[in-house]
Amino acid sequence: MTAPATKHAPGPWTCRANPEPDGRIAYWIDGPDWMGNEGGAPIADVRDLGARSEAYARLIAAAPDLLAALDALVNCNPDDAGPLLNDARAAIAKATGEQP
Repeated sequence: MTAPATKHAPGPWTCRANPEPDGRIAYWIDGPDWMGNEGGAPIADVRDLGARSEAYARLIAAAPDLLAALDALVNCNPDDAGPLLNDARAAIAKATGEQP
């Protein structure tokens, strides 16, 4: 299979706990199965951050949803969005690697 044509990994992404043999827990973030991997395409893993690991993993897994929400905001009627539009455009540019 080939990667999607987008400039970012498509969502949705999921976060799952993966117990390690030494008792630590790694959190795996998986995306859609466009690579042919069982369980989804690996996006990232988060480990060795103690109690923060799960919070960081959830934030990473939410990235496609956050991008979609910001994209919708940027594309709404500017009269309804107010000053949030510039911040939203900057966040989308950062996520997609494009210029605002």
